[in-house]
Amino acid sequence: MLQFTKKMTELILLLLCVSFIAFMVPRLIPGDPARLFAGLDAPAEVVAAIRTEWGFDQPLVVQYWTFLTKALQGDLGFSIHFKQPVMQEILIRLPSSIELAVAATAISVLIGVPLGIASALHRRKLIDKVATFSSILGISTPIFVAGLCLMYIFSMRLGWFPASGRGSLSKLVLPALTLGLYNTALITRLTRSTMLDALNTDYIRTARAKGLSERVVIYKHALRNAILPVYTIVGLNIGYLIGSSVIIEAVFGRGGLGSVLVDAVKWRDYPLAQGSILAFAIVIILVNRFVDWSYPFVDPRIKGN
Repeated sequence: MLQFTKKMTELILLLLCVSFIAFMVPRLIPGDPARLFAGLDAPAEVVAAIRTEWGFDQPLVVQYWTFLTKALQGDLGFSIHFKQPVMQEILIRLPSSIELAVAATAISVLIGVPLGIASALHRRKLIDKVATFSSILGISTPIFVAGLCLMYIFSMRLGWFPASGRGSLSKLVLPALTLGLYNTALITRLTRSTMLDALNTDYIRTARAKGLSERVVIYKHALRNAILPVYTIVGLNIGYLIGSSVIIEAVFGRGGLGSVLVDAVKWRDYPLAQGSILAFAIVIILVNRFVDWSYPFVDPRIKGN
């Protein structure tokens, strides 16, 4: 019980810090949202009235307290640009970003883990060299460049998938593949490294000496011990993928929360920007906590946190 209370206290403090960062970041951007909303030629008294209406004339401490108390009630304010509740906009846009991150993660795991295992089992052979070269290429290529290349090949030239939009599986393939490429390279390299370490341990040599089949040695013993670091990176990288969706959504025109955040910053829409940042941060924190809590299910030798 004491351990649970400690973990919950840490989580609450972390969420408070995140809420403060989400509140402050939009306010560090140069520009007056009231002036932009009213127009550059608007009289000063009109701008002042808008600033008062939105509460921007209050001290930052008062503004943060108002934001925090309303956020705890599920009220993230009213979007200046869209002229509708921020929470409503987030609930519409966030599923697209999560869908993209989950699909990219699935692609990276389905390709990266088997490729890493094959690379470790055939060290210094052709498949290992191909996997190593592909991993380096995947990590080195900027994500937007990979996206444009895939769009050109599979959409413009071959016509297999739509170039932009959302709402169907065919429109998800190219952005998910693009976002998953970097992660695939990382998982391949990590799987190869952890598998090589596991294959060189005494218990693997003992298992082989007992006459166990190579399949049992590799998948029941070596992979079981090598997979935990990979699982950790996969979980942590979901947060990275959600953040990277900002670029991919812009390239493929998916209209998720990432692209809305960029637009909110451009429009100086403080409520929408701080709400979007907070939503992203909460999802990432919850994913990381889930990874921590699920360790005992991946490896029963680890006690629950």
